[in-house]
Order: sequence, then C-alpha cells, then structure tokens
Amino acid sequence: MENRDIPETGRWFDAHLHWQAEAWAGAADAAAVRARAAGVDGWCCCGTQPADWSAVAEWGRAFPGQVSAYGLHPWFLDQPPADWAAQLRARLVADPAAAVGEFGLDHGLASYDPAAQAQVFRIQWDLARELDRVAILHCRRAWQALDECLRAAPAPRRGFVLHAY
Repeated sequence: MENRDIPETGRWFDAHLHWQAEAWAGAADAAAVRARAAGVDGWCCCGTQPADWSAVAEWGRAFPGQVSAYGLHPWFLDQPPADWAAQLRARLVADPAAAVGEFGLDHGLASYDPAAQAQVFRIQWDLARELDRVAILHCRRAWQALDECLRAAPAPRRGFVLHAY
C-alpha cells in the first residue's frame, strides 16, 4: 500500500508483529520508520519466549505508540526456563500497559504435546484475566482445542486478539 492509499482520517494500528524476530535483524528500525511515515500510528510487538522479551521492551521504549506483549508461544514450549511463568508475571507487572501474548495452540507442528499447549495456554489466559490485560492469541489447526480452552474460563475483561491460519 502506498501512502496515497491511506485515508487522511483515522488511525492505523498493526495488531500483531514481531520486530524483535531474527528475520528482521538489521531491517526492523527502517521498517518501523517507514510504517510511521505511511501513517501507522502504532503496533503490538508480540514476544514469543523469555529470550525475546527484553528486545520487545526495548522496542516499546524506542517507539511511542507501541503496545508490548509478552508471552510463551506454542512453538517454543520446549525451550523456556522452569520459572518462565514467574518471569512473565514480573515482566507484565513491570510494564502495566503490556498485553499477554503471543500465546495459544498450534496443532500444525510436526511434533507437539496438546496437553502441554493447553496447560501453558491456561496459565497465560488466567494471567491476562488476573492482571486485566488484553490477550494476544495464536491458533493453527487447533480450533476445537481452542474452543475448549476459551469455554473453560472467562475471557479477560479487556478481551483478546486472535490470529489464525
């Protein structure tokens, strides 16, 4: 989309991106500046594991209007430290404007443990509700399991954003 295609009124907000991802290394700053120049007022930069939460926080400090989100993505369930949930809570308490995420269910992986995914989902879902945060959800080939998780406990008061494929 070129700048001339963006309406003069209204705000643009990208609800889900990963500036901190290795794929963006060396290019994310310029891309963020171009996004701002094109009329994107802000975005939600989603963390995926404890190893990238500090980079997400740095993005939040560098770009006013960014919403930082911290979570444990189902692709990284085999990698977190044993105290990841305590680390997540501490990160969220330290950043009161942050969302919880990206987390969710992914049954499209070559190897996955649906029970482990559901357990990690519930921990983060409950944390979003307890801390009154938006939840940023991921779902791939797991619609029934997601439905079960969503019905098992009330949604966070601030709601959730779902991306799926």
